[in-house]
Amino acid sequence: MVAHLPRDYALSIVREVAGYAEKFRGSKEHLDITLSGMARLDAVDTEAIVGILTSQAEPRRVLRPLALLEDLPAREVWRKALAPPNATEDWELLKIAVALTLDHASQEATDCRWARVIFVMAAGKLLFPQEAEAEEVAKEINFYPDYGDMRKVWPTVRSTEGLLGGVAKTTPTPPDFAPKFWSQCMRETTCVAEPSRTDHEIVPASTTLQRINEAYSRLVEDRS
Repeated sequence: MVAHLPRDYALSIVREVAGYAEKFRGSKEHLDITLSGMARLDAVDTEAIVGILTSQAEPRRVLRPLALLEDLPAREVWRKALAPPNATEDWELLKIAVALTLDHASQEATDCRWARVIFVMAAGKLLFPQEAEAEEVAKEINFYPDYGDMRKVWPTVRSTEGLLGGVAKTTPTPPDFAPKFWSQCMRETTCVAEPSRTDHEIVPASTTLQRINEAYSRLVEDRS
């Protein structure tokens, strides 16, 4: 969504999902808003969150490529909520989304990482000490991206989300979707080559054979 929808709109949907997460306060179950994490929730909760994400036409359109994925966690829930995929159009949508989020420090990737953080924060699974500095961090995450200096907030979001990744490895059913996702992409899509460097101005070499010969002749003359 963060790749194809207006940013404020996409993040407002994430906040709505975070609002749903408040029902998990006090529970002991591990929570995560990744595709694998949603699939591990009770069926009622998975369907409710997918329902929030797909309740409007534009989010449904940009999420439709998920229906292409053979090993998508909770695939049947997603397929019921989404229209049948259009392979030509939807692989292109997915390609753009992946390209924008591959760089872990991009705005789109940081927005995705914030989604994980705000979800567990709303569920009461991420607590901050009652200190002024920690309270400021909590406000920066809660009111992201409209509060604080983003040059400081972005690294905070990324480092906090990184800690959640460590916790996810200890869950009873570690996600195995990622390698299956890449395997299908390799089978069903073509590679996109980088633009050839010959399209750009060729930078001249810093020296030439003639200059090397001149320098050599001068050195020989100096020694003699």
